[in-house]
Amino acid sequence: MSDVTIAGIFDLSSFSWGEDLFNFTVKKLKDTNPAVYRDLNHVVVDGACDQTTAVRAYWDLRTKNDEVPVHGIVGARCSGASVSLARIAGLEEVNIVSPSSTSSILSDVQQFPFFSRLVAPDDSRGEVGALVEILKWFGWSRVSILSTDTLYAKDYVSEFRKLWAEEVVNSDIPYSNVIRLDTNGDLDLDSVDIALREVPTDDPANNSRIIILIAQNQHAYPILQRADQIGFQPDTVWVGTSSWAGGRASINGVDPSLWVGQNEHPGYIGLGPINHPNADAYLQEFNSYREKAHTVYPTANPTSDMSDLSFENWDQFPPFAAEMIDSITALVRAIYSVPEENRRNGTLVRDQLRKHTFDGATGKVRFTSVGDRQDPQYSILHRRR
Repeated sequence: MSDVTIAGIFDLSSFSWGEDLFNFTVKKLKDTNPAVYRDLNHVVVDGACDQTTAVRAYWDLRTKNDEVPVHGIVGARCSGASVSLARIAGLEEVNIVSPSSTSSILSDVQQFPFFSRLVAPDDSRGEVGALVEILKWFGWSRVSILSTDTLYAKDYVSEFRKLWAEEVVNSDIPYSNVIRLDTNGDLDLDSVDIALREVPTDDPANNSRIIILIAQNQHAYPILQRADQIGFQPDTVWVGTSSWAGGRASINGVDPSLWVGQNEHPGYIGLGPINHPNADAYLQEFNSYREKAHTVYPTANPTSDMSDLSFENWDQFPPFAAEMIDSITALVRAIYSVPEENRRNGTLVRDQLRKHTFDGATGKVRFTSVGDRQDPQYSILHRRR
């Protein structure tokens, strides 16, 4: 019997505890059914949140494995990295399951035939549709947009603008700006200051105090922090996407919830993945696993904070942590549903993946015919100081 190897390729620095979650989930699968999964192996590598690093990580794994690709991949977190990863892995029929990449272009089965995800695309079928409904419920028809120069944000803005114009009477976007990133994928702080400074706060005819911030969490929190530092329009209501609004995991050791709601700042509302009751049971098991595991060996991820070995709830993780558990489970179940001699046949594995249904950490897991999560559910979040 030949071993099965799956890989986690995602950004270890900003997706805190991703490596631990991966180790825990594989161990849980093997403990639950050791006879079936006894030959299951896994490796976790840093694919960052950008296209080049993710592809390099994939190729490094392949090179170290005598030019043989892994059986499947969980990742990436960011859409831009997933697009590149899905293109190169797809050439070798390696299936990818992402816990969080939401760009609508990833639903294109011609370009990405072996890509699936535990989230819905950012269009009317998923979060963009939910966001428009929230804004309509509040009676807001006038919003501004700040976004970052990423594939995820570009697609999100494009889909939002289209649906906003179609669904909302007298809809208006008086201001929009794209914040640049530097060559390392970090925020260009000058661009942040310009974007905030150019908001027409002194012009009632062209201003909106409802600002949608479309960015990944490692970019969104510093933008909010900067807005507080300069005293930006204190009665702004920030509207967050699930890429950042659903998590409270620390970035560079600072709780991002402390960066919003300063003084009279009203905080933010937003969307996040719904916390299914199943997730609490998984969290208890994860805490027990970490307590035992870390007394024996430390995590290989040097950015992990080892001081806190217990988590009270999923808010302490980055968004889509529970979706990572179900991404791993879905991929493994699909691979092992195929006869051993065909487990490198990406088409057969994909077909199994698309028709699989199971109860996971995020509730009922099932996919559409193009690999998107079926029947997505969201929580409406409100956080203030």
